[in-house]
Amino acid sequence: MVLAEKSTPSLQNSFLAAGEADPGCDLAAYIMDAMYDYDDTEKFIKCYCGSDYNDSLCFHYMAYVALVSFYWFVWAMYRESCGAVMHESLHNWYVMAKRFSNILFDKINNKN
Repeated sequence: MVLAEKSTPSLQNSFLAAGEADPGCDLAAYIMDAMYDYDDTEKFIKCYCGSDYNDSLCFHYMAYVALVSFYWFVWAMYRESCGAVMHESLHNWYVMAKRFSNILFDKINNKN
């Protein structure tokens, strides 16, 4: 009798789709942890995008900073509720989520 081998994904296969995500995820995580202000973030995005840079793309990446910061903030609150100590990261992620959300809301409201 031949037993079928249990199929388990390899570590290599886990990373096959890594390049398929929006680069905003990685850019936002870097910007968030660096605690960039709006001007430094805009410079960073312009440098990253090069000749493809435009206002829409900038807004897209700025929105990722707000969202990723919020996600990390919520995750940090959960971790603290489980007994982990998140130190200044909890506050930093809150600050970045609030900073970039406010900037983007202002941009949206000023266009209308």
